[in-house]
Amino acid sequence: MQKIGISEEALIGDFKRIYREKRFIEYSFSVQELGICRGKSKEEIGDLIKVAKGAFSRVRRKRLQLYPGVEETLLWAHKKKIPVIGVTNTSVFQGERRLCRLRIDGLFYGLAGWEGHDVPEDYEEKEYSSKILRKWFLRFDELKPSPKGYLRILRELKVPPKVVYIVGDSLERDVVPALQIGARMRFGLSMVRRSNLRTFKPCV
Repeated sequence: MQKIGISEEALIGDFKRIYREKRFIEYSFSVQELGICRGKSKEEIGDLIKVAKGAFSRVRRKRLQLYPGVEETLLWAHKKKIPVIGVTNTSVFQGERRLCRLRIDGLFYGLAGWEGHDVPEDYEEKEYSSKILRKWFLRFDELKPSPKGYLRILRELKVPPKVVYIVGDSLERDVVPALQIGARMRFGLSMVRRSNLRTFKPCV
């Protein structure tokens, strides 16, 4: 931390401030808004971003992995033409990139996530190709554990909740809204088995 002239404690505190303001822990442009960047040139800020991206990439390569059985289940559902929609509290932009990195985006019919934050004017987005066919951009009040996001998706697809399986690993964010809307619930990724879905009829 000495290289950038700030203590670790102060740096963490500044990141927390930004995340609180943006209401999003995965805000992509937090480095640019750090207090230490005030008064720095575009080149100096660019160097800090490179350092941050390098650290993040090392952690991501280590931790971004599928749970056992997930890919096999997605492949089976895809073969049976069962539409799978991912619902996340992260932004659609971040969620889509994550599925692409895991190389499973082609197994999802759709993706729903937070509509996201404003992108800085000087940001140059790199193009990437996703196989996801449909996206839903949810308002903050539609994110889990609220059932509003689920209900909006099902309403637009004209699908009744009773024929839908919601699979998740969080009691608060997944089980509660699933029960509220009357959908079928599978809690814990270890419980996802083909036998759970044999009676499921695709509605899309």
